[in-house]
Amino acid sequence: MKKPLIAYFSPEFAINNDLPIYAGGLGVLAGDHLRSSDELGLNLVAIGLFYRYGYFIQKISKNGVQRAEYNKLNPLALGLKQVLNENGQPLILSIPLQNDLLYFQAFNLKIGSIDLFLLDTFIDENNEIFKNITDKLYGGDREHRLQQEILLGIGGIKLLENLNLIPEFIHINEGHAAFALLEWHKNFALKNIKSFTQSIELNKDKALFTTHTPVKHGNEVFAKDLIASYFENYVKNIDLDLNNFLEFGSASANIESETNHTLIAKNSLEIDEFSMTLLAFKLCSNYNAVSKLHGETSRDLWKAVFNTENSNEVPIKSITNGVDINYWTADTIKQLLNDFGIISQLHNINFDLIHSKFLSLDDKAIQIIRNDLKKKLIGLIRKVYRNNKPEFIKRDKFKSFDEILNEDTLTIGFSRRFAQYKRADLLFNDVARLKSLLYNLKSPVQFVFSGKSHPLDVEGKDMLKKVIKLINDNHLEKKIVFLENYDLEIAKYIVQGCDVWLNNPIKPLEASGTSGMKSALNGGINLSIEDGWWAEAYNGKNGFLIENGNSDEEVSNNLYNILENQLIPLYYNDSKKWNNIIKESMFTAFYNFGSCRMIEDYNNIFYKS
Repeated sequence: MKKPLIAYFSPEFAINNDLPIYAGGLGVLAGDHLRSSDELGLNLVAIGLFYRYGYFIQKISKNGVQRAEYNKLNPLALGLKQVLNENGQPLILSIPLQNDLLYFQAFNLKIGSIDLFLLDTFIDENNEIFKNITDKLYGGDREHRLQQEILLGIGGIKLLENLNLIPEFIHINEGHAAFALLEWHKNFALKNIKSFTQSIELNKDKALFTTHTPVKHGNEVFAKDLIASYFENYVKNIDLDLNNFLEFGSASANIESETNHTLIAKNSLEIDEFSMTLLAFKLCSNYNAVSKLHGETSRDLWKAVFNTENSNEVPIKSITNGVDINYWTADTIKQLLNDFGIISQLHNINFDLIHSKFLSLDDKAIQIIRNDLKKKLIGLIRKVYRNNKPEFIKRDKFKSFDEILNEDTLTIGFSRRFAQYKRADLLFNDVARLKSLLYNLKSPVQFVFSGKSHPLDVEGKDMLKKVIKLINDNHLEKKIVFLENYDLEIAKYIVQGCDVWLNNPIKPLEASGTSGMKSALNGGINLSIEDGWWAEAYNGKNGFLIENGNSDEEVSNNLYNILENQLIPLYYNDSKKWNNIIKESMFTAFYNFGSCRMIEDYNNIFYKS
């Protein structure tokens, strides 16, 4: 029997380095979702947008200021295929947009057996404003973002219907795609002579909303007046008046959380705002957070939406994110595992058997591979500095870029989106203490930083500028490096090459944190706050836990203490124990945090295909 079709909507997808239609973790997760869905044989189709200029190329000035540069993308040169109509001509569809029509075409990219369709408005049928709706990922003003999300959701459903790909289950990756649920319910109501409310009741169990963050800026809101101007005509096709519709995105009660931090989405919805997160909650009956701790946080945060004071009654489940093992693991690591009889389908293997196989991995072989991966990372950094000549590097500080980092030194990575709550500056709280670690003659340490800040995130860009300034002002350029323009390729080098992965967010704002999983796959050891995935992954044997504190100063002191008293001495003085931690770290990631396990969870709990 043919499996039911699942439609997966996301505003970004990280498929390969040549197709920069992703900004960070949301898109990387979506790419891994497709790869593992293909591996497991799911009947899944994906919908996104083709951004003509993609996400920005990061350039950092000599003063540490991030600026955005863009290159125009050619979809056909990138291997995308234009979707054609029955006459062999480009398929052109349209949707109403205010008092006009928005025309769009689609491109197709195959990820194994999975079809990814990317919608594009850069066609002659559109006026100049509409043409540029799909110009940049997360560019433009609020109206531009709303237009993109209308296209993604409503246009995506229209494309699927035109291609006779009728989904029996809808999965939206964050609230940006919530209009897909709206259009899906509307179409069902019209075809089956039902009311819109009846359609929701009949079909909401066939839709899933994955919420990714409790952070305020990650939960999309628009001014109600703006929503009204775009949906005044739309609601005439369904049995709702405009005010009824606006209620779907409005809070009926204060959104409260026991966490008092200002960055959380507490009380963030004003009376004149329309929330895409609330719209998603109200148009389906399946919801999930992306780690166990994030589930607890989300149930507490959104309990008012479900009219309860008891967070245990909130029906938000947890499916912890995973990463695609084949994509993120170095070939030499995979070969080592194959040599020891450990196959990639670890989610089907007996726990005790596989655990013992990991513990039996040869220490010498591990160290040879780890040293080689570190050399490749340092080689990339020196090459980038030599060839790209980043503006923020003071070249007079170097006789040669071969002075950057040392292949025999403990190397710690911090690479992710630069946002205030991720605290990239925490390491620099005590520069004198930091320098004593960097320049210790017997047991030195070095750091690799990388990451972009959202182009509209002023605080994130300030954080990046601060880190660059701290490195330069304290003459740490040879010991702490920053790699510009973080992307899939650079991410692979860093997660594979660093000995340790540092993660010190404000708890509980790190919903998952998949970069630490990728590092662990490659023998990296996590040094992390007990947040996101690490709250359930850490077992006392597979890495290091930074104790939380009531202030940044307290947390940074805890970080320094671990580095000085545990981690650095162990790395240099007890290779046997260090290798045992590597093996436990690898086992944890391979056994529990592959995206095939994640997809099986989605399938068994929600899709049930």
